[in-house]
Amino acid sequence: METLAKVVDNTLTSTGGVFVLSFVVLVMGIPILGKLGKDSPLAGNALQVLAIILLVPATMYLGVTKTINAEAVTGIFGGIAGYVFARAAGDTTKPASGPS
Repeated sequence: METLAKVVDNTLTSTGGVFVLSFVVLVMGIPILGKLGKDSPLAGNALQVLAIILLVPATMYLGVTKTINAEAVTGIFGGIAGYVFARAAGDTTKPASGPS
């Protein structure tokens, strides 16, 4: 019973909150990723989605526990955001086929 009280107390701290959020993202994200069918719009990007599902919670946790500094966290999140937005912009702009 004392262990349960420690877990509840820890979730009220920033580290515990990020750990719980990270756990929820992993528990919910990986099964959803496993259910993607061939006709799903994310099917071709399953590896990229899995990488984002794993990198975002890990970065949040490392940043809150001060294992890595704030500049590194900002750089990692900036890189992830740039990658996601560049991929999204690249999907909507299709190159012209044939000679110009």
